Amino acid sequence: MMFLWPGIVNNGPFYFSDTTAYVRGVDAAVYHATGISSEWTSKAAKPATATPAARPVIAAARPPVPTKPVLLGRSAYYGIILYLGVFLHSFWAVLLVQALIATSILIILLRHFVDPGEGRHFAIVTVGGLALLSVTPLPFFVCLLMPDLFSGITIVAAAVVLFGWKRERPLVRGYLVAILALAALAHSSNVLLLGSLGLAFAAWTLLRTQRRPAGIARLLPPAILLGCALIGLAGESAFTAAITRITGQAPIRPPFLTARFVDDGPGTAYLRANCGHSDLALCKFVDRLPVPSDGFLWDPDPRTGVFMTVPPEQQRLLAAEQFPFVLASVRNAPVATAAMLVRDFATQIGKGGLSEFYYNREQQRYFEVKLPAAVFAEVRQSPAYRGTIPLAPFETISLLLSIGAAAILISSWLPRSPLAPWSGYATTALGGVLVNDLVCGCLSTPHDRYQMRVIWVLPAVAAAILIARWADAGAVRTPAPIDSTKA
Repeated sequence: MMFLWPGIVNNGPFYFSDTTAYVRGVDAAVYHATGISSEWTSKAAKPATATPAARPVIAAARPPVPTKPVLLGRSAYYGIILYLGVFLHSFWAVLLVQALIATSILIILLRHFVDPGEGRHFAIVTVGGLALLSVTPLPFFVCLLMPDLFSGITIVAAAVVLFGWKRERPLVRGYLVAILALAALAHSSNVLLLGSLGLAFAAWTLLRTQRRPAGIARLLPPAILLGCALIGLAGESAFTAAITRITGQAPIRPPFLTARFVDDGPGTAYLRANCGHSDLALCKFVDRLPVPSDGFLWDPDPRTGVFMTVPPEQQRLLAAEQFPFVLASVRNAPVATAAMLVRDFATQIGKGGLSEFYYNREQQRYFEVKLPAAVFAEVRQSPAYRGTIPLAPFETISLLLSIGAAAILISSWLPRSPLAPWSGYATTALGGVLVNDLVCGCLSTPHDRYQMRVIWVLPAVAAAILIARWADAGAVRTPAPIDSTKA
C-alpha cells in the first residue's frame, strides 16, 4: 500500500505515450490468434461487419498482415503484464503485481542485513525501510504502466545475487533468477545493465582468484546475471522470428544511435562532409538536420522528423545503415564523439525531475487520439492530467536522499571503514545507477524518467547498510547466513 499511494492520489495508474504500444501489441496478438477483441483493439484490425451487441465480441476473420513494420523496443513480454489489466478490465491489477514485486525484492534485500528470525525487530525495520522508500520516486514507477520499474529492481536483485547467493534458499534463488529474466525480457536496457554488471564482477573475481583455483566457483553469481541477459536476447530473437513468420517481414529496431549522433553533431558533420559522394539513405534528409533525437525518431512532420515520415522500405534502410554510419562518424570526429558521450552521460546524471507524471499538452493530445474513449475519459479526470499532484516536494526529497545515500555508499570504500563488510552491495548500487545513466544518456536521449527510475536504489541500499551497522546498539556485525527455518 505504501508503494501504491501515487495511483490512489491519481485515481488510477499513470500512462506514458509508449504504454499504448505495449498494450496494443499484445492485444493485436491475442486478436490474431483467437479473434477476441477488446476496447484496445485497433479499428483498422477489426472486421468490416459489426458484431451483434448481444453476442461476445469475437471477430469473424483474422486481421490482415499489417503494412506498417513492427518496431523492436516495446517488449511483448512486458505487454503481457499490461494485458492482465485489459483482461481483468482494471489496470489496478498491474499496479498490484508491480508493487508486490518491488516489495518482495526489498524484503529479500533486508534479510541480508537483519536476521529475519528477530521477528518484531525485523518487522519494524521492514516497515520503516518501506516507509522511507515511499517518499522516493519508487512508488511513482510502481504506478506507471511502463517497464521502467524493472531497471531499479534489476540493480537490487543483482546485488543480492552477487553477494548473498550462498545465503539464500533454493526457492528464493529461483525467484531472483525469474525476476532478473523478466527484467531482461521487459526492456533491452536491462540486458545491457545485467551484461555490464555480470562482466564487471566476473572480471573482478578472476583478478582476485587467479592464483586460487577454488575461487573460480565465485563466478557463479556473475554468470547468473549474464545468463539472464542472454534470456533477454533469446526472448527478443523469438519475438523477431514470430513477427517474421506472421507478417512475412522482420521487425525493425529504430535507429537510436543514428538519432543521437545526428542530434549531438558528429553525425550531421559527417553527412554534410560526405553526402556528395555517399549513397547513405540519410543523405536525403541532410537539409533538415540536425534535429532533436526524439524528433528524428518519432516526429511525423516531414519538416522536422525523419524516421516516422518515410515509408517502411526507407525505415529499413535507415535502421540497416545505423552501425556503418555511426562507425564512420566516430572515425571522422573521434574527439567530438568522445566529448558528446561525456556530455550526454553528465546530462543524464544531472536529471532529477518527475515531469513525466504531469501530462503536458502534447501528451494530452496523444492520449485523446490513442487511448480508448472510456480509458481517456478516466485519464482526463485524473490529477496527472490536471497537473495537481504535488511533485516538487518529492523531487527535493529524492535529491537530498540520493546525495546522502551516495556519500554513505562511497564511504564503504574507505580504508578501515566500518561499512566495509557491505561495500559489495554499495558498489553494485552505485555502479548500476551509473551504467543505467551511461546506457540511457548515450544510446538514447537524456530524460528525467531514466534517472528517477533507479535513483531510489541508493537510499534503499544505504539504509540497509546503516541498519546492519547500528543494529544491536551500534555493534558491527556481518550479515549472518539466513536460517531458512526462521525465514
